[in-house]
Amino acid sequence: MVKKWGLYYNGPDTFRLVRSGFFAFAACNVLEGGRPMSISCADLKGLRHFKQIRLVAGEKGLYRQISWPFICTTSTISQWLHGGELIFISGAGLDCGEESLLSLMRESVSKGLAGMVMLTGERYIPEIPPSLVELADASCFPLFEMPWDVKLIDVTQEI
Repeated sequence: MVKKWGLYYNGPDTFRLVRSGFFAFAACNVLEGGRPMSISCADLKGLRHFKQIRLVAGEKGLYRQISWPFICTTSTISQWLHGGELIFISGAGLDCGEESLLSLMRESVSKGLAGMVMLTGERYIPEIPPSLVELADASCFPLFEMPWDVKLIDVTQEI
């Protein structure tokens, strides 16, 4: 590997940023000229850890580009996000009633987020309410369902 400005060439079109001998960031794909390559919601299905996650609604919005995976821990997001994020909703610490989830989705759509991943299971969000599916389809806003037992850290690191 050739070291240059803290980046190690790691193979075709892939670099790793290294600091003090430890990997500070995961590998990122780059386009010609060294610019970061973005990932769209459509690209998620090709990721290894996304195999158990299914698209529930918003297929017409799969072109949306993802700037960052964001794990939501608050009932409102506008002050925390810029737009383009893929938001993960685990339900932990949130009101998971249908109206609260609808409000969060409306805010996500108006803020210009890339999409939403809802973790479903017995504890917080047993299933995605049909009203969210309808809103996601009407807004061309990708809505994914992720089983609770899939490790969130594995999924977000891969994005």
